[in-house]
Amino acid sequence: KSLFLLKKILMINFRPLAYAKLKNKKRRLIYRSSELIKLNELEINLIVSKLSINVYIDLRTKDELLKKGKPDSLIEAGLIWKSFPIEDNNHYFRTKNNPSFYDYYDSYRCLLELNKGTIKALLEYLSLSFNKGCIFACYAGKDRTGIIAIILLMSMKFSKIDIIADYIESEKYLHKGIAYFKKNWLEKGLTKEAYKQRLTPHPNTVNLLIEYIFNTYGSIWGYLEDIELERKSYDEMLCALKQYYY
Repeated sequence: KSLFLLKKILMINFRPLAYAKLKNKKRRLIYRSSELIKLNELEINLIVSKLSINVYIDLRTKDELLKKGKPDSLIEAGLIWKSFPIEDNNHYFRTKNNPSFYDYYDSYRCLLELNKGTIKALLEYLSLSFNKGCIFACYAGKDRTGIIAIILLMSMKFSKIDIIADYIESEKYLHKGIAYFKKNWLEKGLTKEAYKQRLTPHPNTVNLLIEYIFNTYGSIWGYLEDIELERKSYDEMLCALKQYYY
């Protein structure tokens, strides 16, 4: 009931991570979402009290935080807010009004390589925080959030089909909430329909990223080992997650 209400009244792209693979649909450990900065009292109560989310992992960049600020209303309600900014230096991608699935893949690959220190710190923190109920989010909840979701689901050895399914589920939420992004499409000189197309996730983006991880590092653990994540943190993270997922 609480999740139904959330879909009706608030954030864009808010949902449990890999909902279809949860052992118990009523026991949700971790959520993914768009940014959580414009919430009313009812919405805050649903997040903090009804869904028992206690930790907000914010993936927005330092510039985004300066422009839009922290989620003050959630912090005041007692939520623990942690900033792990996933920064971007792919200037070519930002010039593309209509990026292809390959452009998105290339952007994700760059983010994966550029933000190794941040990803390590984030996963170390998550390994100790899953039992508190967590949500991780960026601006739209698709790209940076999608990368962290892919890492977590690959760590649990989810099939490529299941990882892609979680990724492309963003489409229905982003299209439904397209009005939220009006400022962006106007700034880019795009129509609403063109911006919807820009936001539409493509399976091949994830296909290519997973192939890159395997070809470059041998496995997801190979990547995590490269970023110097301790095996203890990795095992603690998996132990927490596997209680909830098939």
